[in-house]
Amino acid sequence: MTDNDGAAAIVKGGTAPAMIVFTSGSSGPRKGVVWTRSTMAARMASLARGVLPTGEMVIPALSLSAGGGIDLTLSALLLGSAIALCPPTVDSILSALRRHRPLHM
Repeated sequence: MTDNDGAAAIVKGGTAPAMIVFTSGSSGPRKGVVWTRSTMAARMASLARGVLPTGEMVIPALSLSAGGGIDLTLSALLLGSAIALCPPTVDSILSALRRHRPLHM
C-alpha cells in the first residue's frame, strides 16, 4: 500500500464532516469534535506509513469513540489487518492477548 491508496478514497469531499470523535475529558468535560474526510485521511495515512504492520492482528487498546482508537482500527482495516475487539476489562484484554497474539495494541 502506498500513502495514498486508501486515503485517496476518504479524501473525496475533503472538507465534508466524516465523523465525531470524543475528547478524553482530561482538561474538562468530554466533548465531540468533528473530523473532516481530509483529517481522517491524513491521520490514517500517517499510521499506514510504517507504524502498523500490514495484514497482522491488531487489538485496539483505546475506545472506538476516541480519536486514537478509531484511527488505529480504521488504519489497520485499511491495511488488511484483522481486528480483535474486546470489553475493556483486564480479564477480557488478557484473554484476547493470549488468544490472538497481536503485533500491535
